[in-house]
Formats: sequence, structure tokens, C-alpha cells
Amino acid sequence: MRQVADLTSHCTRSPPAYPNFGVGIKMLARKYADNAYISFFDRTGTPTPLRFSSSKLEEREIYIVAGSFVRYLISEFGFSKFRELYALTPLVPGSRNAGDANRWEEVYGVTINQLASKWRASVNGD
Repeated sequence: MRQVADLTSHCTRSPPAYPNFGVGIKMLARKYADNAYISFFDRTGTPTPLRFSSSKLEEREIYIVAGSFVRYLISEFGFSKFRELYALTPLVPGSRNAGDANRWEEVYGVTINQLASKWRASVNGD
């Protein structure tokens, strides 16, 4: 998830790095949300490519989903909460430690799976 956070933090302040022909990330994520297991993405430590975290989504689709999820976290809970989570996520070159799963509950007061359910409801318009 840290890889996506790095990418998304830049995208929230500037236009997308690739042309999406006017389709927002939320609309794109809607197509893949039901096949996205966010907690699997979180367990994928740097430098493992995210394509190894899903058997149902292609790498491009994973980045769309993860970017949408990060954007949801920032819009719903604020950038300071996201930075708090980011600081608790280790980045040790050559290490595959994705971080303690409890950090989500520590920062947001709910588990990553509960956050993912709320994100899914948001992108699906529920």
C-alpha cells in the first residue's frame, strides 16, 4: 500500500499521469471494487510488485483500486490521518515487511476490511 500512497500523494495535487479521457478514478474503481481485496494489497510489502497481491485483477486495475482507496481515506478522514498511517508503514529497502495490520485500527478506529467495505459502498454509490 505504501507504493500506492507514494504515487497517489502526487496525483492528488496534479492531473493524472496517464490520460483517462475524463473518467474519474472513482468511476474506474467501480468496475473492479468487488474483486479488490484491499487487505491483500496491504500485506504486499515493498518492493514486491502489486501484481502478486491479486489473482483477480491486473496490475493496472490494482493501481486504480488502490489509488481510489487512498483518495477515499484522505477525503473521508483527512490528510493528517493518512500521514499518520503512512508513518506507521515501514519502508525498509529490500524488506518485505508490510507493517502491522493493527495500525489501521489505531489510526482510523476500524479495521482495514471495515474501511474497504465503506470504500466499496462509496464507489458503488450506496
